[in-house]
Amino acid sequence: NFMEYLHVSGQAVPEAIAVKSPVSGVLSELKVSEGSLIDAGQELAVLNAGANEEIKKLEEAAAKAKKVLTARQNWKEKSEKAIQTAANAYQKALDELNAKKAQVNVSVKAPVAGMARLALAAGSELAADALLLEIVTPRQMLFRIALAAADQDAVAIGDKFTGAAEGLSGEYAAEAVAVGDGQMTLKMDNEGNQVQEGARFAFKRLKAEHADAITVPSAALQQDSLGDYVYVLEKKKAKKLYVTVGAASDGRTLVEKGLFAGTPVIVSGLDCLVDGKKVRVVNEEELAKS
Repeated sequence: NFMEYLHVSGQAVPEAIAVKSPVSGVLSELKVSEGSLIDAGQELAVLNAGANEEIKKLEEAAAKAKKVLTARQNWKEKSEKAIQTAANAYQKALDELNAKKAQVNVSVKAPVAGMARLALAAGSELAADALLLEIVTPRQMLFRIALAAADQDAVAIGDKFTGAAEGLSGEYAAEAVAVGDGQMTLKMDNEGNQVQEGARFAFKRLKAEHADAITVPSAALQQDSLGDYVYVLEKKKAKKLYVTVGAASDGRTLVEKGLFAGTPVIVSGLDCLVDGKKVRVVNEEELAKS
């Protein structure tokens, strides 16, 4: 069987985690600066500070509405309509108070550890879900990789890859987290901090398994104006044989047409071969001596 792999490569860059505003309003205070080292759970910013006077007025309005409701409920001759109206007014006052409390003195904390990269300055007006800052974290590495046109339909989000890099032992697992517009993003866990920014990785993923495939060493393949060809041995002479090739992987190339199983292929001395030239066949012992 011939295992066809998709081979890609890319450089490691730390993942940037977006920290967004949970409410609209004003960025009252930034508690970190550009490049600050951040711990998970650390306070990063305060939004809409200093609305205590407005909250006090809303609390007073809610207290007054509650007092009216209590009075309606204690009337000697109760009016259900009046009680309901007072209850609705009290609930409305409470809703306004709670909504305002949810919008002021909002503390934003770091979801992960890393380094701060600011997007806004203190005093900026912002909408809910606006980007406040990014936390660059080396605990997750990303690889943005351009895809050949032929490979764009062969990759999907969630596909698993294995990668290796010079200077690092073993293989590293990565997963496709974004695919589109002619490129793919792989994500690699780096909790142990073994992978440094800028490290170049060669990745592969099994693309297809070809049963009963005919393959030749990739080095045996040659090309001219008519196409790809190999030299095979026929009656102790070299015979030029044109073939249709497919995928290549790990030094071998799949031959789709033109070559039968068991045909002896010439793999050395190719520079001096021509069609019909006599060939001396040697075994491994003779090759070692020469």
